[in-house]
Amino acid sequence: MAPKFPFMHLALTNPSLEYWFLLHFETFNGVLPLDHEIVISRERREEMIGARTKRVFIDEVIEMTTANETCLNMLKQHCQGYEKNSDKCFPVLRLNTLTACHRARQLENPAVGQGSGMPDLIDRLCRLTGLPLEEARNRLVRKELTPEQADLELGYFRRSLNRLGQTALVMTTLGKQQKKLENAMAGNIEKPFAFCKRWLAAQIPETELPELPGNKDAQLATLPYIQAIGGHFSGKSGRPKDPKVLARLYQAIASLEAQVQHLAQENGNNNQADPTGE
Repeated sequence: MAPKFPFMHLALTNPSLEYWFLLHFETFNGVLPLDHEIVISRERREEMIGARTKRVFIDEVIEMTTANETCLNMLKQHCQGYEKNSDKCFPVLRLNTLTACHRARQLENPAVGQGSGMPDLIDRLCRLTGLPLEEARNRLVRKELTPEQADLELGYFRRSLNRLGQTALVMTTLGKQQKKLENAMAGNIEKPFAFCKRWLAAQIPETELPELPGNKDAQLATLPYIQAIGGHFSGKSGRPKDPKVLARLYQAIASLEAQVQHLAQENGNNNQADPTGE
């Protein structure tokens, strides 16, 4: 197609578009199983081994790749309810576009292996805005949303924040052994952490993003704020918009994430010392 239409540039994604979507999720390691075969070439040779018998040789060159269905099913593990032509993943995809672009640029050329040319397409569209490339890229996560898109993102944020509020309650009210039990499920809250922080960062001026408190006690002191302010997101009205309030919530979520990571590391060290956990 390129020689016929030299002005056209294809943004390929190999093995399918869902792979580009998967790159938006930090919990996806970028690796897909090679569970599908494509015959690149096939050569048949014959050799007479008798007056009426012959031996046939089939020489095939096979490319190992990933079935489209495999890629689709893996995306559904990271974004429950996803279907083709669905906007189910839109909140995460929009906020993680720059992350996906960075990851895609580290991969193979999609013409020869698993990868995506979508970053080149996005950069081309950014240049068409007339803005400096870096500014146009940053506006991807701060762009004006339709009311439907904004409601979709807000709903995803509410559910994620509710999950983090439950975790904060466990961290601040239950004993150490119970904390360890909850920490065993820490992997389930990686996506809510990432989404909530990105959603809040898109609502807060960059100069007002708070730093993480410097010590454990200061971090723990911020955790009740997650549930306190989270209640204001539970209904259709009363959604906080004050950047200072959102910045404080961002700080509390970052503090909770730091404490969960600390417990994960602590439990890992304990398990190495005593595999029985006693």
